[in-house]
Amino acid sequence: MKLKFKCFLTALMAAALVPVSARAVQVKEWNFNSERGYSKGTFHHTLVNNYGALLLSRRTTALLKDSLHGLVNAVAVAPDGRIYFGTSPNGKVYELQHGKLSVLYAPPPGQRQVLALCMQGRHHLLVAACGTHSVLLDIPLQGNHPQPRVLFSNPKVRYIWDLQVAKNGAIYLATGPHGEIWRLGPHHKSHLLAQLPVHNIMALALTNAGKHLIAGTDGTGLVVRLNPLSGRSFILMSADHAEISSLAIGRNGTIYAATASPNRAKSSGGLFQTQAKPDGMPASVPSVQMGSGKPGKKAAPIHMGHLPMPSTAALTSTQPYPGSGGSKKLNAVYAIGKNGRVLPVLAVPDMILSMVYHHGSLMLGTGPNGRLMSYNPKTQTQTLLQHFKDHDILAMAKAADGELILGTANQGQIYRIGPGQNDSGSYISPVLDAKLPADWGVPHVSAVVAHGNSAAIETRSGNVKSADKFARFWSRWSAPIPANSYQPISSPPAKYLQFRLLLKAKLHQASPIVQAVKIGYQQINVAPNVSSITVPPLVDGKHSVVVNWNATDPNGDTLEYTLYYRQKNMPVWIKIARHLSDTTYNFTTAGLPDAQYCIKVVASDAPSNPLSTALATARKTSWFTVVNRNPFITNLKASVAADGRVKLTGVAHSHMVAVKQVAIQVDSSHHWQPAAGSNSIMDSPLEAFSAETRALSAGAHRIVVRVTDAQGNRSYRSVLVNIHR
Repeated sequence: MKLKFKCFLTALMAAALVPVSARAVQVKEWNFNSERGYSKGTFHHTLVNNYGALLLSRRTTALLKDSLHGLVNAVAVAPDGRIYFGTSPNGKVYELQHGKLSVLYAPPPGQRQVLALCMQGRHHLLVAACGTHSVLLDIPLQGNHPQPRVLFSNPKVRYIWDLQVAKNGAIYLATGPHGEIWRLGPHHKSHLLAQLPVHNIMALALTNAGKHLIAGTDGTGLVVRLNPLSGRSFILMSADHAEISSLAIGRNGTIYAATASPNRAKSSGGLFQTQAKPDGMPASVPSVQMGSGKPGKKAAPIHMGHLPMPSTAALTSTQPYPGSGGSKKLNAVYAIGKNGRVLPVLAVPDMILSMVYHHGSLMLGTGPNGRLMSYNPKTQTQTLLQHFKDHDILAMAKAADGELILGTANQGQIYRIGPGQNDSGSYISPVLDAKLPADWGVPHVSAVVAHGNSAAIETRSGNVKSADKFARFWSRWSAPIPANSYQPISSPPAKYLQFRLLLKAKLHQASPIVQAVKIGYQQINVAPNVSSITVPPLVDGKHSVVVNWNATDPNGDTLEYTLYYRQKNMPVWIKIARHLSDTTYNFTTAGLPDAQYCIKVVASDAPSNPLSTALATARKTSWFTVVNRNPFITNLKASVAADGRVKLTGVAHSHMVAVKQVAIQVDSSHHWQPAAGSNSIMDSPLEAFSAETRALSAGAHRIVVRVTDAQGNRSYRSVLVNIHR
């Protein structure tokens, strides 16, 4: 305890000794506390669940020295630990014992696939061999040369997709392509138990008491409950045209059905659909009286885990049969309670090719992206256990010692999973980008660590993004910092940081659990950037302009602005406004002497930094002209022609800007007639002009001359003429 406190004081003193001049005030953070947050890193013997907990993964071992060319469709495990698996396209059944692989059964021509295996008792293996037609074989596992015996053969049955053996010795066959379920009695006499309105019965399961047989189909994806003696059936749910690939029965009798629809599987090969944040965890309901009941009598305690609950927003609200209530965009696992209520509990972006209920959790094997996933219905914990990438997990079998045996496709392989965990593992984060060189704070690793176990964090930093390719340009990994301690990061300041979590557990002890990682950092303070400042031309006689500018801050600091203006040939800047937060300002030019001006904006990050470390950047406009005096007219003359037309001539003068237009108006009419310039173009401050009226009637007429400069300033003069007829 003293050591931890001393380390904490050391961290505080070290932070206090860092020069303030190099720091911005804002502290930014990287947080890892969700499945999605960890997903882009590298896992080595570790995993993360949907609550954002990082822990050691189960031991995974490939049992075949060389992968097979083909598919492992079915796996069975004998009580003595021997593993049997059936393959295609060669249709062989292999035996694996103590690392030695041998062929137990090689099929005759025409049988190219073994789709299902099942142990019958301790010494018999049932084999569903399929091809031009299918047969069910019984292979005794004793003796030197076991000879298979045909138990079932029917020319109309082409596929035997699944097998189930009841406690009384009855064997049930899920077949295709006519949607038939066959039953073989204790003496292997076969009869058709049921035929459903589908092509294939894909999966079978017996309820825990053996009272009912559950079947899953292709087509509309039916889950059907059957009486195993009479064959009377009742449809429990339809999965909306998603094939039911696997069935499992939970400890409390809940039926779990998984789908494997190709058009609901994402083929991008991306990471498993991750959860961005935990959104809380299931909790038990206290033992209090709920609802109606007899006075003085408490209701039985209800635990959330006794009911399968939806665990992802991708699933819609629950619906009773016949609808499944699931997402039509993804494959899913559905839970069917004893009361017949159907709940979608898990959405999966792959095809679920195999599923077993194992130690309170559903174990799912998927394709085409080869993911092994566990889901605990009670805690709603979802965990990606392994990602095989090149393997589709077609088959699963439970071993007597708690291990799980997997059979894969694309590269035929057998894997042993757990139940023990790895004794050590690591997680390497993606490269974290501070955007600018930064100082690192204290890493907060919140973890549950039993006595004798350990969890620690290491860091390294660099100024090139690729930590692997340019590792020699990065700092070395720092000394480990124990979880739940407060020691500053020793990696040098840089633009990029990476951390590595190290987990270790003693034999038979639970894994350390990292619940969250938080790393604070402070960028070096960088001056703001003012990318532009503009002043539109003054027009229409308006004596104000709207100044616009764009500014950003690399640190993300809050900015404030100060505006100045300066008259050309004057040495001083005059302040217009300060402490502005907007990037526009209406600048009034009325009252300014006629001259050229420019405006300067100063952007400062002072609102986010101490005054001693605040930085500022300025940008100014080009020179622009302000004219407040009106133009004027000289030498205005009028001459009257014999036909009554009047010709006017004169000179228009403006100040510093061009004369834009000269026009005349007769007797206050609404029409202004443009005058002509002496050189046909009015583009200078001094312009001679002439204009001629139409023939006027006899009598007196007033003619007004208007001159307008380029900024919209105007002036007027008039002449009085008398027309004699």
